[in-house]
Amino acid sequence: MFDGYTGEVMRRAPGAERSWISFADLLHRYAEIRKLIGNEPSTATLFSLINDAGRVTFALNKVVKFIVNGLEDSLHFFALPRLSSS
Repeated sequence: MFDGYTGEVMRRAPGAERSWISFADLLHRYAEIRKLIGNEPSTATLFSLINDAGRVTFALNKVVKFIVNGLEDSLHFFALPRLSSS
């Protein structure tokens, strides 16, 4: 429950410009990512966020890590939109 909510808040954040992408679509678009996430989806990789530049964010994985590791994996910091330094 927290993972979908966190991802949706990130997607809707002003200036975020992210959209949801399924595990299958992610593998189709970026075949090389299989080395990192494998061939089968997990709770943490079933859906991801992607921005217009192609940057993938594993929002669901971050929530799993927060639950396991606690505050050292801050959800607040992770969800903040990153401003480009151009």
